Amino acid sequence: MSAVGLVIKRELRTRLLAKSSIISMIVMLVVILAAGVGYKIWDSSQGEDTGTVVAVEESAASLVPYLQTTSSTQDVPLDIQETADGTFAEELERDEDPAEIVVSRDGDALTVHARTDPDQQLLGTIAGAAQTEALSTQITELGGDPAEVQGAIASSTPQVEILEGAATGFNSPDFDGQAYAAGIATISLMLFAILTAGATVATGVVEEKTSRVVEVLLATIKPTQLLTGKVLGIGLYTLVYMVVIVGGMIGALAIAGLLPSLSIPIGTVTVWAFVWFLVGFGIWTVVFGGFAALVSRQEEIGSVTTPLMFAQFVPFYVAMYLVPNQPDSLLTQILGYIPFLSPFIMPMRQGFGASTVEALIAVAIAAATIPFLIWIAGRVYRRGILHTGGRLKLSEALKG
Repeated sequence: MSAVGLVIKRELRTRLLAKSSIISMIVMLVVILAAGVGYKIWDSSQGEDTGTVVAVEESAASLVPYLQTTSSTQDVPLDIQETADGTFAEELERDEDPAEIVVSRDGDALTVHARTDPDQQLLGTIAGAAQTEALSTQITELGGDPAEVQGAIASSTPQVEILEGAATGFNSPDFDGQAYAAGIATISLMLFAILTAGATVATGVVEEKTSRVVEVLLATIKPTQLLTGKVLGIGLYTLVYMVVIVGGMIGALAIAGLLPSLSIPIGTVTVWAFVWFLVGFGIWTVVFGGFAALVSRQEEIGSVTTPLMFAQFVPFYVAMYLVPNQPDSLLTQILGYIPFLSPFIMPMRQGFGASTVEALIAVAIAAATIPFLIWIAGRVYRRGILHTGGRLKLSEALKG
């Protein structure tokens, strides 16, 4: 087996078979699946939402058809029930729970009974129905046709026309919420995985340097091979973790019964998520490993890893806010091809219309950049891994 393969095997055996790793994966999977079960139970307990219960007493029975029409027009779901006169007063006297709203009429006066302050939109719906009934009654008494008058009123309502390009991004009527959610899930998982793996690589580099184990290893293996094997080994471990999480999320959606309602191709999204994870991991983690060699103590790791961590939040927030609002702008397209940014920006752009060809070009550019980054990181690693004492400057490591 090659030297790089031996390092990969060592990292996998050390991390993947560790009891803490196995337990954390099991716990994570159980929590995700439990969330799906919990949603399923909650959804089943809700039943069909028929709307707010409104009881209409016999004295106000003529209001029912107008109430039905108005609630439908205003999109306010109501469960309208007809009941005998005095229902509210009798139930209130017996200390029973009456309907949420009870409507009664005494002569021409319409009264809305409620135990608590009713919703203003609901009151508006009832008031609108009452006004429509009153208008129809007056029209009939004057010898007119209420249906013709109502039709004329409806036809006079202004029509709304959305100008092409007038509303974009989050305000666009064509905004795809599921595509945005899939993009957010992809880049969030990738950010979490890369930050975790990057910190793991950096910690491992400094541990070996502090314990002087690296001096023994470098007697039989080149620094670049050691760094490459470490990055690939931790990368495979992180990939297994990602498979468990993504598999658990898909399983939770299936348990919750939400998969049939998804309009996005979940299989394609999953495949591209792993592609971008591999690309993003390859770009960022080698940099973590190389820069970690600049310090000699665990307490100093933060001085080199923190800037790299914050640097990843730049493309993350650009993808979250810029891409949905300007998915096809020249700036967004250019940023999508920059290797350090593309693993975050392109997954979101794909959800908003970027073609497969564009995504493949971005992957190719990023993949071609990885060997160069490995060479740079290996140069820094080779110079810094044997350096002791204070922190080594990056310029000195590159000169070495």
